[in-house]
Amino acid sequence: MCSSDLVAPLSNIAAGPLVAFAQPALFLALVASPWPTVSGVIADASMPPLALLDLVARISAAVPHAALHLAPTAIGAICAAVASAAAVRATASRRWAPAALVACGALTMGIWLPTFAGGSGRLELHVMDVGQGDALGIRTPKGRWVLVDAGRRWDGGDAGRRTVLPYVRRVGGDVAAFVMSHAHDDHVGGAASIIQALEPERWWEPAFVTTSEAYRRALETARHAQTAWHRVSPGDRWQLDGIEVRVLAPDSAWTAAQTDANETSVVLRISYRDVAFLLTGDAEAEEENWMLEHIDPALLRADVLKLGHHGSRTSSRPPFVDAVAPRLGVVSVGAGNTYRHPSTETLETFTARGIPLLRTDLEGTIVIVTDGQGIEVRAGGQRWNLPALASPYP
Repeated sequence: MCSSDLVAPLSNIAAGPLVAFAQPALFLALVASPWPTVSGVIADASMPPLALLDLVARISAAVPHAALHLAPTAIGAICAAVASAAAVRATASRRWAPAALVACGALTMGIWLPTFAGGSGRLELHVMDVGQGDALGIRTPKGRWVLVDAGRRWDGGDAGRRTVLPYVRRVGGDVAAFVMSHAHDDHVGGAASIIQALEPERWWEPAFVTTSEAYRRALETARHAQTAWHRVSPGDRWQLDGIEVRVLAPDSAWTAAQTDANETSVVLRISYRDVAFLLTGDAEAEEENWMLEHIDPALLRADVLKLGHHGSRTSSRPPFVDAVAPRLGVVSVGAGNTYRHPSTETLETFTARGIPLLRTDLEGTIVIVTDGQGIEVRAGGQRWNLPALASPYP
């Protein structure tokens, strides 16, 4: 994916004179370094234009949608080739205006046609390999994203910047929403980077009070980006490009009574025609039991289940797995993690029911694609189709 900075021309016009003054001045200060007094005077003289240059940079960076991120497409490549040929023709001909007009038109079409073109007509679930954490991407049939969690954060970096951001830009598409399943650092650690760079339209979360620094930074970034904030509740529904995003949990009263953020995880059911995915964050047995008691059994049924809490022994308990009745289980987990996720008990639960289980520590990033009927799985460098159901889930 490439990035086009839409404010760069204006920024460069403002910055050019400042650089033209500051750069020679700093060079002279370096040359005059054997004479500290002279060097200091020259360096001090360069400080005002440097301060103005920094101001120009900060103002430019703060402009909403200052950069346009473009996914590589066949349409874009053809338009870019036409624009390049026309530009060369314009520079080599006395009658440059028609060729320049063609170049500008082709470049404009190359930028905007992929944006307005329809998507693949398929729903995609991307379970990104971010180690011991979660970062999921739901890509709609029209190529827009709903991101769920953004992996962990560490000194000097985070999974959002290292993994999620390059991945989404490479695949292409705008981010319609970011859903934070819960405020643990291995899920929200990279959220600030994602929100700052991709500017999602919406932010959904359970609003569980926490002291997480990563959560606080993400909230501040969302506020600065003017991202619409929403506290989820069961029954929330969002129709987006032919898919339905439905919240099953948590209930606000339930959330208020909890002390563990895991048990306040946002549980999403993503449905497209006859196929459904169930994403459970780090939900454990107590929240699973709450859903078994309060949620319509038909809404718990799903073709693909993203296991709660990385497949720990306190989640994906047999009654809940039986209620979901998935054809495939997926767990996001770090290789050699000290928690020993996924647990032996969870593995046995899926093995006993004949449900295949895919793991990011073994397969890397896992992609599940559906046209609303069939399901294609891409993992470990291979592709295969899940067997068709005799009767679709409601």
